[in-house]
Parts: sequence; C-alpha cells; structure tokens
Amino acid sequence: MKLSKIRLATLWMTILLLASLAASCVMPVPPDVTPVPGVTVTSEPAVTKTPEPVSDDPAEIQAYCSEISQHGKDEQAVIPKPSTRMIGQTDLTADALPQLLHSPYQDLIYVDRQVLLTGQEAAINEVIGAFDLQLRYGDYHPITLEEGRTIRLAEIADERSVEEVSCLFGQFVLANPDLDAAADPNYFISPAWRGGGSPWTQNGYWASNQPGGGLGMADETQFLNQWALGKEGIGLMNDGERAVESTGEGVTIAVLDTSPWRTPCLRGAPCSKNRQVNWPVDEESGDSGSSKLDLITWELEPANPDTCPGKDRWNEDLDREMQDISNHGLFVASLAHAVAPQSTIHLLRVLEDDGCGDLFKVLQGLQQFEDYMTAASEGDVAGGNMPLTNTVVNMSLGVHLPDNPEEFALPEVVTALNDKLNYMTSLGAVVVAAAGNDSYSADPLAETKTDPDAPLPAEIPAVESQVIGVAASTYDKQRGCFSNMGDVAAPGGNGLTLSQVPPDPKLTAAAVAGDYVNCIVPGRVDRSSREDFWCEQAGNETYCLVGLGVDPQNKDKTTYLYWVGTSFATPLVSGIAALRLQEGVPPDKVDDAIYGSVDSAAPVLGEGIVNLGN
Repeated sequence: MKLSKIRLATLWMTILLLASLAASCVMPVPPDVTPVPGVTVTSEPAVTKTPEPVSDDPAEIQAYCSEISQHGKDEQAVIPKPSTRMIGQTDLTADALPQLLHSPYQDLIYVDRQVLLTGQEAAINEVIGAFDLQLRYGDYHPITLEEGRTIRLAEIADERSVEEVSCLFGQFVLANPDLDAAADPNYFISPAWRGGGSPWTQNGYWASNQPGGGLGMADETQFLNQWALGKEGIGLMNDGERAVESTGEGVTIAVLDTSPWRTPCLRGAPCSKNRQVNWPVDEESGDSGSSKLDLITWELEPANPDTCPGKDRWNEDLDREMQDISNHGLFVASLAHAVAPQSTIHLLRVLEDDGCGDLFKVLQGLQQFEDYMTAASEGDVAGGNMPLTNTVVNMSLGVHLPDNPEEFALPEVVTALNDKLNYMTSLGAVVVAAAGNDSYSADPLAETKTDPDAPLPAEIPAVESQVIGVAASTYDKQRGCFSNMGDVAAPGGNGLTLSQVPPDPKLTAAAVAGDYVNCIVPGRVDRSSREDFWCEQAGNETYCLVGLGVDPQNKDKTTYLYWVGTSFATPLVSGIAALRLQEGVPPDKVDDAIYGSVDSAAPVLGEGIVNLGN
C-alpha cells in the first residue's frame, strides 16, 4: 500500500476559478502577476509537525478556540480585487474592473452550522459535556464504523461556529489522547469533472459545456475506437477487438457521482432502480443500437440546492446561469463498463445536477452501498466476513480544503471520510479516486514558488493511503497539463499550453509570457456560438475522452460526448481493478497488481500509466 502523502493546494487558484466564469476556456485566465525576482522555485511540500494541545484546561481551550475561530472566519471573508488578466479583458483599466461581491471561501467550504462527529459515543459525549455544547442530531441513520464507532450529523444549536466546535473537539482530544472523538465540518463536495482548475472549488464553472455536461458531441463509432482504450491508452482494444479475456464478471462497481435520472424516494430513505440504458454501439460487432448498459441507479436525497454554494453568485458576480453536469456520473460509469462490461455498476446520485453535494451525503451513499452488498452476501461483518471483497468504489469527486486550513481555523484532515474509507477497505472494498485537476498553475503570490512543471499532490480522498489516486495521462504518454500527481495514471486527455494558443483573442502569447498559468482546456471554439466545440475539431480527438450521456430533454435518448479530466481517468482504473478481482487477486493486492502492469512514465505519474497489454 502507498505511503501517506501531504496535500497541497493554493488560495490563488480558487480566486482564479471565481473569475474563470467569464472566460471561454475551462482554464482561468492568468492573473496580472509576474514572478517575484529572487524567489526560489521548488516543488517540495511543506513538512507537517505533530500538533500539541494548547492546554488541558477546558476553559483555556475554549478561550483559544473562540479566538482562532473568529480569526479564521475573518480570513474566509476576504474579497480579492480582480486583475485585468483575471477577468480576461486586457483592454480594461483598473478602475473599470468589476469588483467581486463575494470571497472565494466565505460560505463556500462547508454547510453552515453542521458538523460530523466521528468516534465512540461516550467519548463524543465527554467532549460535548466539557464545553456544554448544544448539538442536535438530525433524523438520519448513523454511518457505521468498526467496533461500535459511528459518524453522525449534528446541527449546532448554540452560537458557536463550525470552526469553533471543530477546534474544541480537536484540542480536547489532543489533551486527552485516549478519547476517540473528532468533529469535521460538513464540507461541500463536487466532482473532478473539469480539465483545469480545482475540481472541488464550488465557484468553479465550465462556461462552455453541453447541456448536461461534456465538451461536444462524439460519433457513436468513436467510443470503443477512442485512443484511451487502444494501444495509445490502456491497451483494452486492438484493431477493434477486445485484447483481454477478463470482463469483470462477479464484481460490483459503485460510482458515487451525479446522475441524470430521478427515482422518487421517501425522505431519508434511499431507493434503487434497475435500469437498462441504450448503448449505441455493440461491444462485439461494432454495430449500433444492439447493446444495453445495465445500471442500478440509486437516489439519495441530494443536498438542498438552495443551500449549495454559488447558486446566487453566478449572476451577482459574473452574470452566469447555473451549470448542468448531470451526465458526469453516467460518463464515468460508461468508461468503467467499457473496461469491465460484465461487472454490475451502481450509479449513486450523491451530487446535484450542478455538481453540488456535501460530505454527509457522500458518506450516506457509501453506507447504503455497503448495506446493500452486506445484505446481498448475507454477510456477518461481526463474524469476520468481508462482504465487499468483490467491489470497487469509484470516486471522481472530492473535498477541497485550502492549502493552509489552520489559517481558516479548519481541521487539517477529514476524519469522517478517512475513517469510513478505512472501514470499507477492511471489508474488502477497493477504492479508486480522481487525483484532481489543480495543476495548471503555480501560486503566483506564494513566497516559495511551485515549479509549473511539477504538479500538485492529489486531493482528498485520492491522497489517502487506502485509496488508489489516479492522475491523467495523454495520448503521447505524458501528464495532462492540468493533472495533479497520482499513485498511477490513466488516459484523461490534455489541454493546451499558452505557448500553443492564447486562452482569449485579447491575450497574446507574449502578453502572458512569464506567468505561471500554463494550461487551458478549450470549450467552444467561438464562445458567441453554441456549436463548434474544440474537441469536435479534426485532429483534436486525441486531447479528449469519449463517454455516454443522455439528452437532458429526453432521458431515454443516449448519445456520446467528449470530456477531459482526471474524473475520467479514474473509471478506467476502476474497471481494471474489477478485472483483477475477477482474476482472484486479493483486494489488498489489487493496487500492486495494477502497478505491476504499467508503462513507465515521469515520477509525477506515480507508478506509471496503466496498460493491460503489459
């Protein structure tokens, strides 16, 4: 298993994403900042120090947490001043720049007044009692862990903030290390669906996507013939024929994501439906219209869209409507199905159509899938059974934390998600997650620059030791210019560097020379037109992946789309994991089996690029 890693992200990237709504490309336009003379360029992560409690006295802990939580809230509220390049219009004067109305962090990190409490009930109650916390549990089933441990969603019923409650739990447990208790904010989550920009920053936006998502329409014959499945990709197909015998039979893949379908449910009760999706290309003959994709779709009550971050901000800040990427999960599922066509695929809708979700909803999805598989296997977990032995969990989504969470009075780890994934892997699950698309740029304001040729570490949960984190590789076996580092890489497409094409006609390559932004993924060729996507242009197919979608106006009509990002590299690895499980590889050895069949690549792509032909 891989070693634990230190996650690194940047505040300035989040600021750039807020402004990217005005650009025609997925990538934000470079900020009006040039490298600071004499600043050292490095790609080495910071060293994490073991924290020490401020005190073992609850009164002193309370005073400390009150102070730093207020400081963190103040830092979250800072509103940046945009630059000409940030907005994408170099002909504007500084006085003419629109002033942003919102901070890139305030109200965008977590659901207000909600915390997730993880651990033993007695220990949690001891912390609550020490500070007379007023917490109210909702009408939700707890998320189960090992040895009676649980994760519960709690509403804060007094005047304390999310930051303060998290701090009180953290400091009290540091002072009393025998206690098993932790508090996390109920973080917002969104999918790793874009090439370029943080896939988890809630103000991020793809300004040029198809209704339902995607970067243009693909021909039905392109799916199984796309480069990502052939010799330039994972080696699944060879001259139109499947090159491997394994099919994933007997393995179940859970995709936690968006879904274009709705299944009416009772409040708080999940429901599932067996669904056959028209598959426009027959997987054996190549003829259209003769195959089906069997899915089990799950509807979990999604986050309230009225509380989703960014809902009112598109118009207030940058005059944009809400995005629709409801096809993201189906696109992911179709790629997993291509690799492992006889596996059973569950598509769990844990995100809204615009990609909004929260951590507790994702945990509920994991729990419902675990319960379903346990019941199906008639497993007795307490008796040592491993009911998830033949399962793969695909997470093309993640939690976005600031690079310096302590500055914002936030915990440095996400205990609830980490503990739940630990428990599921102990039951036999293989977890695969997208590394993220943050690495188009380095932080132009940092005292220590990150080398633009060195990507950032994976985001949460891909960074965790029990998860296979997947980076995106390109047609020519390089890193996708947006991709973070991963444990392994798979085809995810690519963008263009600014030396190849400027992101906007008003920006010449010379105008951006010296800036650290160095990767864009174009949407429409002409942003005034709703047609002519860049991926559709002849010769550009090798920059993009092809997957399945449905017409938002007619959910029975299927089509193929182009898309780019680590989100879509991830299901290729999930499919390969299903093949290895079918072949009898133990769950805790699947990662090694995958790493043992790769093409060598740069160290930033982990063990290499997956290749079934090796």
